[in-house]
Amino acid sequence: MRGSTAGLSDGDFAMATRTTKNAYHSLLLHLVDMSFTSLVCGPLVVSYWRGTWNLSSEYLYPHDKLHSSIASLVIGIIGHLVFTIFQGTFKGLFDPNEHRLTFYIGSRLYTSIFAIICVNTWKGGWQVNVISYRVNIAYKTVELSSNTVD
Repeated sequence: MRGSTAGLSDGDFAMATRTTKNAYHSLLLHLVDMSFTSLVCGPLVVSYWRGTWNLSSEYLYPHDKLHSSIASLVIGIIGHLVFTIFQGTFKGLFDPNEHRLTFYIGSRLYTSIFAIICVNTWKGGWQVNVISYRVNIAYKTVELSSNTVD
């Protein structure tokens, strides 16, 4: 996979753990990766989701929660359908070996738009359930999971 490992290709990990020196290097890379993911990436993802969720609430029917939720859900469902249907086309258009600049611009734009679609899908679905059932879903989930069947 491109860019998914810190200098190790898919088959090199088993080779790197065979010697003591490489085992320490591999452990160090693993610890750095875990730290970076926990301390940097995790908070950034949460911030992105919260910001996108709140912006969606501000721009899509800000004074009508039901219409805002339905609009978010429709954006999410239609967006997922469009991205799924045209996935092969996008893959052909954004080939990194043929047009590197188009790949970088297109893949970043694709990721940005798809991230907004994903957040809107969750926001719409979550809020439609909250409005429809007039209960706090988090509380109800904890309540249902803590009850045991006798």
